[in-house]
Amino acid sequence: MRARNAGESADGPADSSASSPADGDERHSGVSAFFAGIGRFSVRFRWLVVVVWLVGTVAAAHFLPSLASVTNSNNADFLPASAPSSHAQQLAGAFQKGNVQAIPVIVARDGGQLTPADQQAIDKLRLDLGKVSGVSAVKDTGQSKDLQADQLQALVKFGGGPSGQKPVVDDLRAAITSAGLPSGLQAHLAGPFAAQVDSQAASGNDGNQLQLFSVIFILILLLLIYRSLLAPLVTLAPAFLVVTLAGPLVGAAADAGLKVSPLAQFLMIVLILGAGTDYGLFLMFRVREEMGTGIAPRDAIVRAVAKVGESVTFSAGTVMAALISLLAASFGFYADLGVPLAIGIGVMLLAALTLLPALLGILGKAVFWPTKIRSGVGRHGVWGRISARVVGRPVLTLVVGVVLFGGLALFSLGYHASGFGGSTAAPSGTDSAAGTDLQNKHYPALAASPTDVLFVLPEPAWSNPQPLVDAEQKLQAAGQFTTVTGPLNPNGATLTAALYVQLHNELGPAGALPPAPPASVKVPPGEYQAYRATGQYISADGKTVQYLTGLKAGDPGGTDAMNAVPAIRDAVNSV
Repeated sequence: MRARNAGESADGPADSSASSPADGDERHSGVSAFFAGIGRFSVRFRWLVVVVWLVGTVAAAHFLPSLASVTNSNNADFLPASAPSSHAQQLAGAFQKGNVQAIPVIVARDGGQLTPADQQAIDKLRLDLGKVSGVSAVKDTGQSKDLQADQLQALVKFGGGPSGQKPVVDDLRAAITSAGLPSGLQAHLAGPFAAQVDSQAASGNDGNQLQLFSVIFILILLLLIYRSLLAPLVTLAPAFLVVTLAGPLVGAAADAGLKVSPLAQFLMIVLILGAGTDYGLFLMFRVREEMGTGIAPRDAIVRAVAKVGESVTFSAGTVMAALISLLAASFGFYADLGVPLAIGIGVMLLAALTLLPALLGILGKAVFWPTKIRSGVGRHGVWGRISARVVGRPVLTLVVGVVLFGGLALFSLGYHASGFGGSTAAPSGTDSAAGTDLQNKHYPALAASPTDVLFVLPEPAWSNPQPLVDAEQKLQAAGQFTTVTGPLNPNGATLTAALYVQLHNELGPAGALPPAPPASVKVPPGEYQAYRATGQYISADGKTVQYLTGLKAGDPGGTDAMNAVPAIRDAVNSV
């Protein structure tokens, strides 16, 4: 791709000048001089460059927010405003404000109904859980039909998948442990978030292990490629440092308004390690080739940066441009990936052009030990012979490539999307497994991963309760739902429309009732708790009604449920 300068042989340059141009024409000479200047600066001030990178990374990790703390795990927030589920989310604001997720806390009495003392302890626990960092509010959604359990919901705003959920889940459990519940009263977290955290702890499959396994795999490959001990470590050191640095930089950008997809945390590790290894191989092999011509190691580093700097920069620029093009995606889950990952690649490029040459300048020839670098004649080896044959017979190579990869591409014709993944089962013996068992025992009518169906009424439900009856009956008869839980069957109890109106007239708004009935209330405890639970299904103004449904198509995150969405919407619209 370049013409040889006068005095440069096929095996390398005839002199050891570190600033000789890499190409004959003026444009390439200027570009090469620019990168040679970067290389010369990095080698001359090698110790300062290394110290600046180390101190900057430590400072960023200490003072800037982590990437996990700023990622958004609520898929609904990535949808365009015109999406039907975006409209549903706006209606759901009548029940809980802001971008929050609910973590159920099941409190149950062993073999008996909850006592007044139990209810006081549950109310104290609700206040304690509300003090946990990251918890915006804690709702008491009411007692079960058998009056042996109560369900609290901690409303939390977090991101970053299990790693972002873990601190809040751990703090909630610590609050339960320190609450000092009466003997025989147990409390456990339930729901998908607690199960994901416990599943992560059981499998150890988090970002740190992903990074560790990636590093080990790349190191093994580099050991086979270089056949030296230090070269793989030096190649990977800048990438490893950038992985640590890029996350806080993106976190700071997120605090300034940048939106970050939850996929960014994991993709950034793989992308930076891959790009860093690629750029390192570019430079390291060129340095070894230059040393093989007999010039001094530091001059060889400068010449190598001058010759490969442009290729590395345009390689990184191409990747960054491709990532930024994701901004055009209508689904924010992907659109919010582009800029964070582009920041990571940009930092990796800077490290490849400065930190890596500085490390090579410190180590010199020792970086390739125990491999010996022979001076004078360049060595091409097997890859040189393969590349010569490819260039010599380009048409044959092209035909073979098209046939081979075209044949492999044919298999994609039978590919079908597998959806967005199902729910995570709580590992046996964990706190979330115990919470799930209590939820299934005392709240059997509630779906484990419910799908919300919302309706807006022309007048408050207590003024005309008949739409509540019609909606429940028609949803159950629609053929799309396994369970339908709403204001007339809250927490497994049953209320008639007439009884609901009577209780509203007697007790007032359900959401304002205390967990235990006041002494002046003559309503039976079962009816009182059932009516109080309707507060989670009917808004304060009585005009928005929520039903929690289980889908016949299976888990809402699975492929079958995804394919059934049009039919489900048709059924809801008909109701």
